[in-house]
Amino acid sequence: MVAFESELTTAFLAHWTSLRRGTAIPTTEDYLDRMDRRFAPLIVVFDCTAEDVIVRLQGTAVVERWGVNRTGQSWLAHKPPGTRAAILANMTDCVARPCGVWAYGAAVSRLGRSAKLENLTLPLGVRGERPLRLVTLSNQLDRFNERDGAKDHSAKRTLDWYDVGFGVPPHGLRAHA
Repeated sequence: MVAFESELTTAFLAHWTSLRRGTAIPTTEDYLDRMDRRFAPLIVVFDCTAEDVIVRLQGTAVVERWGVNRTGQSWLAHKPPGTRAAILANMTDCVARPCGVWAYGAAVSRLGRSAKLENLTLPLGVRGERPLRLVTLSNQLDRFNERDGAKDHSAKRTLDWYDVGFGVPPHGLRAHA
């Protein structure tokens, strides 16, 4: 079982869990209509299809850290082919199961400062024929200015499935940069 480093990550999971109706995962509408303001600047909502992952909503702190707003754009388009395939497979497994994904790693800012990041990605239900969705809390654990932005990610990264009540895939997460 994953042990979160940040109380904010724990609170994000508790909030998501509080939106469940019985055993069903929260819908996108449930999540957005009752969003906890603590998380709003730090989230990314993704649409997941068999071919691509599209950024649907990107919090302001994430925009500042990335240095670009990718809302409405492919999350995979600028990544190398092997990384694209691994991310797409992981996210597809996450929404199909459904289960969560926990990631822990480091980034180096454009000014050369190091920061630890803890991300938790959870599935969201959808109504109708919409693509399946995920919400990610992109939680920066160190206190450098978000406007400093992330330049690159360290190769030291931990990924793990997170069981939200439906089990996890029988295989490990596919590693990616």
